[in-house]
Amino acid sequence: MTYQRILLVGHATRAAKVEQSEGKTAYADFTLAVNRNRDTADYFPVRAFGRLTEGAAKIEKGGLVLVEGRIEIDRFVPEQGEPRTTVRVLADGLRLLQRPGRSAARVPEAEGQS
Repeated sequence: MTYQRILLVGHATRAAKVEQSEGKTAYADFTLAVNRNRDTADYFPVRAFGRLTEGAAKIEKGGLVLVEGRIEIDRFVPEQGEPRTTVRVLADGLRLLQRPGRSAARVPEAEGQS
């Protein structure tokens, strides 16, 4: 048996972008900046589906967000070029911890299960 979970807390680099796939499934994409140390941050692209899309739609640039999920890695070869790899976090849960300019106590939670 194998198991994969990732838990991240960081700031959104921009407001979440909500779209619908060809199959009419709503999803939201955003990027989370997570400090590795005082001078360095890592950037994680995140995708939320289903009920989580409503909560993700409330994410603003700079907002503090907790994301729980799993990592998806895609490998492909473009028509012209060398093999490429993309990494994305697929959210199973998220919580808005703080919005820019507001205290964490005033922010409603955005939780869900997929």
